[in-house]
Amino acid sequence: MFKWRVKEMNIQREEHPSQNLTNLRFTNRISLISKNILQKYASISFNGSWLLNLFLFVTGFLIGVYRSFRFIKGKKSNLYYLILMFFCILFAGPSLLTPLDWDRYFYLPVFFSTILISIGIAEILRFIYMNNRLQKLTSLLPLLS
Repeated sequence: MFKWRVKEMNIQREEHPSQNLTNLRFTNRISLISKNILQKYASISFNGSWLLNLFLFVTGFLIGVYRSFRFIKGKKSNLYYLILMFFCILFAGPSLLTPLDWDRYFYLPVFFSTILISIGIAEILRFIYMNNRLQKLTSLLPLLS
């Protein structure tokens, strides 16, 4: 089945040369794929949104990796992050290797990047909330003594 799928994609690349990603240099291909995932099909979409999405995605990805390793080492963490990172790589990874610039090949990477973007947003808001709450709490301490 894999052999026939590769053959079919080779035929599609020949029939649609403008959609063929293998003709691009590596940096141009990465740029096009990241633009599709982080701007064109992303939930947060406006001119230049790829910068915001990239920052939030990287934040969510690093938090996911960090908490996955904490769980593996037996420290306090949630198994959710390990499962998420595993499925993210397992399902979205092969889609990033597509030779064609077609919408359907970006569904899973967009889905998982949206999850990681939401984790990034949540953790940034949690950080702001906790720092603000701690600041209010420490400003009340002199009044109590």
